[in-house]
Amino acid sequence: FGDCSVGAETQRDQRGLIQTPQELWERKVYPELQPVSDALYRFREAHGLPRHPRNIRYSPSGRLDHKDYPPLSDPLFSTPGVEVIAVTTTEGAEQLKAAGAEAKCVKLIVEPTLDRDGLIRAHERLFSEYGMRYLDCEGGETILLALREAGILDEVFLTVTDIEIGVAGREGVKQMFDLNGAELVAEGTIGPPSAWVLRRWRFNRR
Repeated sequence: FGDCSVGAETQRDQRGLIQTPQELWERKVYPELQPVSDALYRFREAHGLPRHPRNIRYSPSGRLDHKDYPPLSDPLFSTPGVEVIAVTTTEGAEQLKAAGAEAKCVKLIVEPTLDRDGLIRAHERLFSEYGMRYLDCEGGETILLALREAGILDEVFLTVTDIEIGVAGREGVKQMFDLNGAELVAEGTIGPPSAWVLRRWRFNRR
């Protein structure tokens, strides 16, 4: 029942990422999930929400596409019914406008900087200007850490697997930030044969 967001790096690395109850490619690959996604769409409609979650993208530079592709050419920006909002800086907004953001119907939340204060103001505007109440951030460590340092990350959903990735001799392996101060409020498993554990950590009780 919320809206979805990712950082620009995630969008660049996963071209075609469109966050909806069921992405277009899933209809072909996982037809058995159709009843589940249909129920999620009915839930959104019953609660007066847009059919698709609004897709929020954070990018100080305004670069939302991989360097090998033209600006705003990702399928995200041409999918009917999907509203895209870019949270960016003044310089990033200039880049997006030059790339045709208005023609692509990409809305902008512009702040001078996206440091702690800038992120707080941006989320206050998402709340006041777009009526957002719940924002699911599917981004990586960069944006999650920024939201955490700004004090506006309320909860983290963490999946623990039985596979350990050693960092020795490997470059680019990112590690989760410290969960000190968070409260474990839920834990579950998928069940055999999976050894995955799903945990929900809460930072801000309010």
